[in-house]
Amino acid sequence: MASVEINPHYRTLLEDLDLRTAEDFLALPAVIQCGHPDRNVGLVTLGSGDSAVPAFLKREHRIRWKDRLQSALAGFGPVTKSERERLTIQALSRAGIGCADWIAAGEDRGGAFLLLRALASARDLRVFLSEQGARSRHRFAQKLGAAIARLHNAGFAHRDLYSKHVLIDPNNGTPCFLDLQRSSQRRLVNWKKRWRDLAALDATVADELLSKGDRLTCLRAYLRQCRLQRVAGTIHVMHSACRIFLNTTRLLRQRRIQESRRVLPSAGNQALLWLDGEALCITPEFHAQLGGELPGCLQLASLPAWPRNLELCNQVWLGPAEGFLVRRRRTRILEGLWNWMLGRRRASPELRQAGLMFRLGRAGIATPRLLAFGQRQVVPWRTESFLLSESSGLTTVACWLAGAGGSAPRGDNLLRRRRLVRDAAVLFRRLHDLLYYLNQAPKVAASNGPLMIRQSAGEAPAVILGAVQDLAGRRRANRQLARRDLRCLYEAYVRPLLGRTDALRFLLTYLGIKALTPAARHLARSLVPASGMGGRRSRKGHRAGETQGPHLKVGNVPLEAQNSEQPVQTGPCVSASSDKTRSEGGVQR
Repeated sequence: MASVEINPHYRTLLEDLDLRTAEDFLALPAVIQCGHPDRNVGLVTLGSGDSAVPAFLKREHRIRWKDRLQSALAGFGPVTKSERERLTIQALSRAGIGCADWIAAGEDRGGAFLLLRALASARDLRVFLSEQGARSRHRFAQKLGAAIARLHNAGFAHRDLYSKHVLIDPNNGTPCFLDLQRSSQRRLVNWKKRWRDLAALDATVADELLSKGDRLTCLRAYLRQCRLQRVAGTIHVMHSACRIFLNTTRLLRQRRIQESRRVLPSAGNQALLWLDGEALCITPEFHAQLGGELPGCLQLASLPAWPRNLELCNQVWLGPAEGFLVRRRRTRILEGLWNWMLGRRRASPELRQAGLMFRLGRAGIATPRLLAFGQRQVVPWRTESFLLSESSGLTTVACWLAGAGGSAPRGDNLLRRRRLVRDAAVLFRRLHDLLYYLNQAPKVAASNGPLMIRQSAGEAPAVILGAVQDLAGRRRANRQLARRDLRCLYEAYVRPLLGRTDALRFLLTYLGIKALTPAARHLARSLVPASGMGGRRSRKGHRAGETQGPHLKVGNVPLEAQNSEQPVQTGPCVSASSDKTRSEGGVQR
């Protein structure tokens, strides 16, 4: 059933653009900013010139009966997520709470949309905090706490109050709340839901952006606003802080929460053009490079008709660039029929890899540049997909070292090698902090290793992660997998190509320490037996200044032998500490 709701303030603008039906809005060309299996958010421009209006188009590709049921139970009726968010925005606007302005909403042929006006001058909460001084953050914490209290006191529980869903007006510091598709309005919001929202915001704001004192200031302002509005059952600040801390600790066990906590939006943005729906997604830069003429290899219809399961990997030339193309067909009859009956949609390996490359880029981990990808479901049990990444300017570490002085570099080559060793250590540290590990480390080590060197004209060589397809995410930090990855690097690079000095430099940078501690030396020996890293032996048979037994920790759990079976706690993957020394990289959250 097709239906459209248009904001009267924008009716004239939409009529001038000939946007009247839901099909017209769903067909708008947009640059995809972020996406999910069943929906995405794209940036569109309504009009041209000085009167152009930037807006975000939120499209639902499939409307599930579960979403309609949840909306009905929340008091909105059996409506879509888009319509539910529109009704919530209207209610928030009437209550005087900051939110985006809606332009139009509707549904047609199993799809739905919501068009929101973009807040041009607003800044992401994390970016805004990173640009403020200590005093400004303290004053802003009071405004933020009062704004969240007004949201809750009006009867709204956000349920997704993460830092990326809060925009700040830089002129007056007024918060604006986004992504309200799961929000619901009740006469009273109980304290359990209030603590859950506050904990979600606390868990996704890094410690260096907002200190503990400022967080308590925000909580005091929240409780003060609740008392001013005579909210029943307002409790003491310390009791609230304890409950929020328990919820924050639980949330920090999730990898997506840790990614939001560590990544700034300025680190990298997703931008895609959908030319054939989900079957062909291409980056705007690559589309401009091709001049609008798409090669036939990017069409999924070009795959051979047989066999049922197929994987093709080859190098392709695309104008001045060279790319690595992976095409795949997967047939899973029972799994496909089961997902079809449950109304679920499974993502192909190429689609998951493309999403992972975007997430790693936002975290500051360089990967081969993504050019295009796509997938289509031929029948419920058969999926065809492809992924194209750039391979121009990429070389293996062994080839680069051979051309940069070999085993005895001098001058600039020596400085470049040292910088690349440190960059590789930082890359793997970030990777492990995000709870990603090599899935088949021995196999990767036996090939060219997980790292590659990117060297473009006029730019310094840079280390990138080449084995993106071999990564696997974990829910919690795993010390065995972290040590296995370090051993993979030793087998792939240190033993055949580098020396002990470079290995020591890598280890110190990875652990975040400046000098070799007894704990770090023990880790080196557990990775490489008889590594011979410094120190004289005492009469008791161990090196001077070194106590017997390991002192490396994952969180507060000491590392034992390589095959230790103790449970792993959430926290940094590896940290070096001893009875007298604690490394900078081992801060527990």
